[in-house]
Amino acid sequence: MTVAATALARATALGLPTAALEDWRYVKCDAFAAPLDQPRRPSVEDLRAHVTAEHRAFVVVDGKFHSLGHGDWPAPWKPAFPSPAQDAAWVESLAVETDIAAAWALAGECRQVISVLGSHPEPLHVVNVATGGASGWTLRIEVAAGAELDLVLRHIALGAARSAPRLELVLGRGANVRISEVQVTPWTHLLPTARLTLAADAKATWVTAGTGGGLVRQRWEATLAGKGADVGYQAATVVRGSHQIHHLTRVVHAAGHTTSSQDLRAVLHEQSRRSFDGVVSMPPGVDGSSAEQQDRNIVLSPAARADTRPQLDIRADEVKAAHGATIGRMDAEEVLYLRMRGLDLDQARGLLIGAFTAAVVDAMPDATARDLAQHLWNTAP
Repeated sequence: MTVAATALARATALGLPTAALEDWRYVKCDAFAAPLDQPRRPSVEDLRAHVTAEHRAFVVVDGKFHSLGHGDWPAPWKPAFPSPAQDAAWVESLAVETDIAAAWALAGECRQVISVLGSHPEPLHVVNVATGGASGWTLRIEVAAGAELDLVLRHIALGAARSAPRLELVLGRGANVRISEVQVTPWTHLLPTARLTLAADAKATWVTAGTGGGLVRQRWEATLAGKGADVGYQAATVVRGSHQIHHLTRVVHAAGHTTSSQDLRAVLHEQSRRSFDGVVSMPPGVDGSSAEQQDRNIVLSPAARADTRPQLDIRADEVKAAHGATIGRMDAEEVLYLRMRGLDLDQARGLLIGAFTAAVVDAMPDATARDLAQHLWNTAP
């Protein structure tokens, strides 16, 4: 069977998720019942608002390549279709795949590999656009030893749609990748999967910002496979109305003297909900490794809900690991301090929200992504 056929069969066997599943326990899965629009062909003007002529972009619309993103690629970047060996590896992985979003991603017709053979000063823009219907796609980026890459990932909904993109990043020895991810618009269903593998002395920095939607669930996994590997994940979300967003992270320190850090921050308004479910694993023999995991939530409404479950699975002796989580209201003394200086309640809250999320947004490697994320926070009530 082909990859798509095998993935579709696996997705059918898994069925739609429910909150009874461990990895979906905090998600309002009845959101899957929301109607979707019919896909349509977006105009160039629709896309030009998000992909400018100077961007080197990999553009996917409703799970299919779009010509707007095709052009002359820099010499260090080599796009190609997956090899038979890669297809076989994907088929084999589906035999044990338990996450429906990953299966949906591989069931799509868009599967491509980009080899990064060296460094280039421009960022690579990956633009995920959906106009309606249900779609999935997969992009694998293989970064050669010592190469560097700046990656900008944007999610844009132009209608009621379900999108399940899957990004695989494989970093060679000493490679360095910086990822800026922005959920530009609210979504009906957005279910991205990211899986990173880092060789010795490789480094990956991932910073993401979003506003949620009918059902937004981000699954992010990293395996530190070589000594000296270092991965960082930061997320900032401001969720309003009845929207929901969920972050599920899994980090495995598979080698000694590796480092991981996670810093997630969320602000919840009205009837919104948000969750974090993270696990850091350190098996025996990974001495000298360190990990930090922090999740912070500010809840501005009694009807809003935040769930957090940071977890450490430590089976090695000589390691450092810390985790923590907070759920609370905005500091009343800080609000009072600002109001005594002439700000009204909304202004005071907006200033504090900006300061709270700035620690993540300011860390975004790409200026364009920072501007997009800052626009999201500036619209906070």
